[in-house]
Amino acid sequence: MQGKLTVVIPALNEEEGIAGTIRTVPVAEIKRIGYATQVLVVDNGSTDSTARLASEAGADVISEPVRGYGKALKRGFSTASGDVIVTADADATYPLEAIPSLLDTFARDGLDFLTTNRFAALDESAMSIVNRVGNRILGMATRVLFRLDMRDPESGMWMFKKDILNDLKLHSDSWPLSTRSK
Repeated sequence: MQGKLTVVIPALNEEEGIAGTIRTVPVAEIKRIGYATQVLVVDNGSTDSTARLASEAGADVISEPVRGYGKALKRGFSTASGDVIVTADADATYPLEAIPSLLDTFARDGLDFLTTNRFAALDESAMSIVNRVGNRILGMATRVLFRLDMRDPESGMWMFKKDILNDLKLHSDSWPLSTRSK
């Protein structure tokens, strides 16, 4: 084994999408390329069946009772057993099936952090027109100001080495790794 990968999925009342999201993680393919996989759902105070359904789908489930997307992510980061972490939302909007090819790029290019573009395969109805336009404007600003070819600056699917967390100061309990951070 090359290492261990943890997929951290914060979830708040996501019973409609959580099991499907977990099932899209290609655990067998990730294992074939040398990584053990932990799927870690951080239940952020759900009042529905999210935690039970996640557990039944094969995920490790932990609780973060203090609500906040960033709070749930940080709890997942501190609990993750993998040396590489992937983040995703619980609503099946991210291409988790792409993890093996992302791992290849990650290793080949010697990356510490990688973000994804959910627009490549996103169903048009999954995001409001206002959010889609706003994200495109942020993407254009990112490309112009920082010369980064980033198409989805608000993506919540990242891949990174767990050890970079030691160098980051994640203050926000709402959105710790996006442009919404304070």
